[in-house]
Amino acid sequence: MLRECEVTEREKERFLPLMVDPSVLLSADLLKRLKEARYELYLSRTLYKILKERNEEEISNILRYFYWPWQRRLIKIRFELMYQFIEVTKPKPYEAILECRKEIEPYMEKVDLPHEVREILIEEFLFLREKSSLLLRFGRTLNYFKRAGISIINLANTLKDKKEKIFERIKGLKWLVVVLLVATDLPSQDPIFTSLMRGAQFALVVING
Repeated sequence: MLRECEVTEREKERFLPLMVDPSVLLSADLLKRLKEARYELYLSRTLYKILKERNEEEISNILRYFYWPWQRRLIKIRFELMYQFIEVTKPKPYEAILECRKEIEPYMEKVDLPHEVREILIEEFLFLREKSSLLLRFGRTLNYFKRAGISIINLANTLKDKKEKIFERIKGLKWLVVVLLVATDLPSQDPIFTSLMRGAQFALVVING
């Protein structure tokens, strides 16, 4: 297990800023907490553009790919809350560098999805590699990454306390944080990572809320 220790500024920098997955837009509680927390937030450029255009039919169509079909009865899309969230938090649209896109696109082409959804996933993944972490409400995004051939490592118990210290302003809600393993120095703290990463070009670490 990883050593228990206080959260350092360097560790906070590893997890922040956050990119917000489309699934987060389906949680009124998370939107409220994020507005109050005042974290530096990002959205994929594709998602940002769709929200700014306020085409509610298109927004609904995109969002349905980020929660499981059986969760549909639990979902209530609140468009005005989403628009308020954009206006208050002013998330930055993230656009992936073309050269980097070419590296991950072959993976995502394995997953049969609409163009806009695939673009969101590509931008999310490249944000993880370049900057920091991804906040999710539901795990369907992780399923797409798995289907694309990207390894997923669940460290729910190992890093949960540390994550709560870093994201204490939104502590208490059920959500996930994902970080890209190869972009951190976490493996150096536990030999188990050596075997987990063997043969994997990319691996995502999942930390439950």
